[in-house]
Amino acid sequence: GIVRRSRPRRILEVHRGIIMSDTNTKSGQDWVHIIVAMAEAVQAQRGYLTSLDSAVGDGDHGVNIARAMNEAAQRVKLLESPTPAVVLRTTGKTVTNEMGGAAGIIFGSFFRGCGHAVRERETLDVHDLAQMFAAGLAEVQKQGGAQPGDKTVVDACAPAVPPLQASSGACPPLAEAGQQAAAAAGTGAEATKEMVARFGRAKFLGERSIGYQDAGATSMAIMIAAMGGSRASSGRLNGAPRTEHLPERLGKTETESGDK
Repeated sequence: GIVRRSRPRRILEVHRGIIMSDTNTKSGQDWVHIIVAMAEAVQAQRGYLTSLDSAVGDGDHGVNIARAMNEAAQRVKLLESPTPAVVLRTTGKTVTNEMGGAAGIIFGSFFRGCGHAVRERETLDVHDLAQMFAAGLAEVQKQGGAQPGDKTVVDACAPAVPPLQASSGACPPLAEAGQQAAAAAGTGAEATKEMVARFGRAKFLGERSIGYQDAGATSMAIMIAAMGGSRASSGRLNGAPRTEHLPERLGKTETESGDK
């Protein structure tokens, strides 16, 4: 049988950053900086994400998402006077191509969906951010078919939308809205520990996947936190998850071992 060690709760804490806090609208060039911050955040947590994925998956998520986001960051920095939509669509296309497979499609579709929702906008405010995230989530669900509770990236994306929609009516500072979304996404990623995986390689484990946090949801939560709470000076996410007490690797699945 599988022996599961108890592990302390790990929370994606969100601290006030400077990327989303200086103005209440964001231009295309601002979004270039945000994508760069996201890339740096996942790079800083690459080992942690790989450890999460190694427990119930192929163990390559950290490397793949870090590589894809780094390439996206390099490409958006080359854009001349881009709109937010161009930055987001470029990121989505690059992530899809660089990651490949189902994960590339899912993460790429989030950014492409976001970009499509704001294609007519030169700058983005809180209302635009709410529409953007809702569209990104919808595109992820359209492409992958996952619902909240399926232990996927949706479990980080979906909780981030209501705080942004509520903020849209109240019009708080972008930094505050971004932090609320990031906190919700982090809580959603943490909650995947108690879920049964229904997609990806982990689905073959059934209830044995309970107790292990989803790597995809976690990487999405890290990027959302970078959007609202990163330090441009260091490029590292203030509240990134700690890397102690990493999960142990599960054994072969029934499919891998030949049992039906």
